[in-house]
Amino acid sequence: MNPYIIEEFKNGLLVFKINRPEKRNAISYEVMDGLEVALNMAGEKSVKVLAITGEGEQAFCSGGDLSSFQGLKTENEAFGMLSRMAGLVKKLLFLPKPTVAILNGTAVGGGL
Repeated sequence: MNPYIIEEFKNGLLVFKINRPEKRNAISYEVMDGLEVALNMAGEKSVKVLAITGEGEQAFCSGGDLSSFQGLKTENEAFGMLSRMAGLVKKLLFLPKPTVAILNGTAVGGGL
């Protein structure tokens, strides 16, 4: 199963969905990859708004997936992952188009 889904609609809506309901839509490296793709797509002229949501009804996003990041042992390893996520959040913050969070459940930790 793909950990994310990106759908682009003819009306200019781009939807990024975290597709990990079994992990309460926790963020993994693959989800970060997908968010980067979606943010790049959102920069296209045809996209008018970006919506972000999670699959299922339990959680919008439960933050970082600890099982994905448990191998980070050093400060440099952790810094690499955290700075990448911070860069994606910064790109989202400065996206010159409206963004909408479709909260379909809880949002905790980095999922806020």
